Amino acid sequence: DISVMHAARHCRFISKSDVERWPVIGRLATAVGTLYIERSTRRDAMRIVRLMQEALARREVLGVFPEGTTADGTELLPFHANLLQAAVLADAPVQPVGLRFVDRATGRPSADALYVGDDTLLASLWR
Repeated sequence: DISVMHAARHCRFISKSDVERWPVIGRLATAVGTLYIERSTRRDAMRIVRLMQEALARREVLGVFPEGTTADGTELLPFHANLLQAAVLADAPVQPVGLRFVDRATGRPSADALYVGDDTLLASLWR
């Protein structure tokens, strides 16, 4: 999802702090300005909201996955409202985006890009 959205419009993403330590992907994510959140600490959410608000005030584009996790896309999971609070505070516009991956040959939805459950990132990328 990130590479597709980033290809359409440069934006900075909010990501769990673990990603920063991932080989290759962590370095790439950091290079494009990803903001990392320590999800186990409520106080860190306040820090990220402040950083997001400052970025939005500079008219930067931020990409947020308000569900805070990956899913198969068949239904929406509960949103974490604190990730949207920065847009409210900065009076910044919000553009919802939905992605659907389809099989080129059949035109049917494709699960090849999924990264959920027991999937590993490597297996998802390989597909």
